[in-house]
Amino acid sequence: MSGGHVYLAGKMRGVPHFNFLAFYAAEVRLRISDPTATIMNPARRDVEQHGPSVLASPTGDLADVPQFDLREALGLDLAWICEHATEVHMLPGWQTSKGAVAERATAIALGIDVTYADGATPGTSEYREGYLAGLAVPVNSRERYER
Repeated sequence: MSGGHVYLAGKMRGVPHFNFLAFYAAEVRLRISDPTATIMNPARRDVEQHGPSVLASPTGDLADVPQFDLREALGLDLAWICEHATEVHMLPGWQTSKGAVAERATAIALGIDVTYADGATPGTSEYREGYLAGLAVPVNSRERYER
């Protein structure tokens, strides 16, 4: 999406160093494909807000970074999606991330495009609750839902 506002969504908790390398790699790939896009990388924001020590967890356990506030971070992420996003780009493993599932659901509720990185498949998550369990998901790499 040329010049769009793209939010990166994917699994962080339970992945070594919160999977930040995957988020940075996805940001680089998207910047190469569209240099005019605004990309919201939550990993970059977390490092800017809390310093590089936020990467200190070899297992991706929040207990390793007591200065990090998940409620605050997810609130900022969802607010950015609601206020700015024209696309939410899902990274591999998103289906097992409560945060990424919430970010995708927010995009769907607002009619924002949902796209998938290589290796990230469209489909249902393991957090199939409420109306999300009944959504039909297109097979292609882009979803568009109308309100």
